[in-house]
Amino acid sequence: MAVLPDWSDPHPAEDERRTLHRLIGNAVVKTVSEGGGETLLPDLVASVSAALSVATDAVEDAIRFRIGTGTFLVTPTPKGRGTKRGPVDVLSISHASLIQERRRRFAASLSEEMDSQSRQIGNLIEHRATSGGYRETLLRRLLERHLPQRYHVATGFVHGCSRQLDILIYDRMDQPVFFREGELVVVHPDAVRAVIECKTTLDGGALCGALDLLSEVSGGVDQPPIFKGVFGFGGATAPTIVDHLRRYYRGEVNEKGSAYATGAENAEQHIQTVDDPVSAVCIHGSLLFEIDFLLQEGSDCLRPAIREVRNDLERPTQTAVFLERLLAHLREPRRGERTAPWLYDLIRDEQSFGPTTWIYDDCDWGPYVQDVSRAAFEARLGDYRMWRAGYAWPDHGAG
Repeated sequence: MAVLPDWSDPHPAEDERRTLHRLIGNAVVKTVSEGGGETLLPDLVASVSAALSVATDAVEDAIRFRIGTGTFLVTPTPKGRGTKRGPVDVLSISHASLIQERRRRFAASLSEEMDSQSRQIGNLIEHRATSGGYRETLLRRLLERHLPQRYHVATGFVHGCSRQLDILIYDRMDQPVFFREGELVVVHPDAVRAVIECKTTLDGGALCGALDLLSEVSGGVDQPPIFKGVFGFGGATAPTIVDHLRRYYRGEVNEKGSAYATGAENAEQHIQTVDDPVSAVCIHGSLLFEIDFLLQEGSDCLRPAIREVRNDLERPTQTAVFLERLLAHLREPRRGERTAPWLYDLIRDEQSFGPTTWIYDDCDWGPYVQDVSRAAFEARLGDYRMWRAGYAWPDHGAG
């Protein structure tokens, strides 16, 4: 009989063991499902151990736990199998686990579908503007297939902002549109729910240019922060993305004396409010970064930090997570609780965060300089997190 781990101990070592069990369990499900639903147990242990670079004892321990919960099943060797080495057990997974694995593959397939179409246009057309416009259309079409009906995907302008946005998502049911001709629109800030800049190649310079544009856009009064995203079909490495994000929001200059944030009005893009930072930066099929406000270790001070969202099994789920981050923003602000799961619920337990990169080196920044500013900042951040989790946006104007 399997001995179930005692996970009541909050010691960090136990947290690490729990994380390892989750990682191994996901790898086993993936391997077995790819093998047709069952695999010889010794072969499975060796394969997962090699793939994850963990000891076979740890793999066996995690498997025993899942057997104890009924997620994994072990049966004697069918006749004619394993005869050269004597009886060998066969491991299979539950029907529910197989269904969950198929859904995870669906999430990863969003990336694979766009990959194929993007490569097709890249192989046929060298004209960068045309191929770039086609890739922007690919992203728009993906969004249109998954967005709630009340929202419309277009390109155009937010009234009061001078520059055109690649992708603009707005509420078309409760808000008027100043101008609409085909996919080009001009909308009121109250209607805006998301803005996305799309790049064929997202290098450091293109990222900073996109951040400059997004910094000019804001949503309506007494509404949740809008989603601000940057999406690239290829581009820079993870260290380059992190370095440019940090330098941009710190208002630094490069070795040539040029600011990472261009334009006199954007010379210093310091983060002062919950609404200021980009929500997600995605390089299709390879990288996803987000900025969140986290507690500084050893204090009660929140600071903006950059984190990479990774898939433990190296599935290309970055596009699906980007889409889920967006969809979390697309609810009527005062609607009731959200209960329906979607893509991220299917792949949540495969995700982990990379190392934290603090944008500022200490707490002497923005909202924490004055207590009044701190209270307002933390209250809005709390409202925003509850709203993203599915709760109604508070009506601060009611009284």
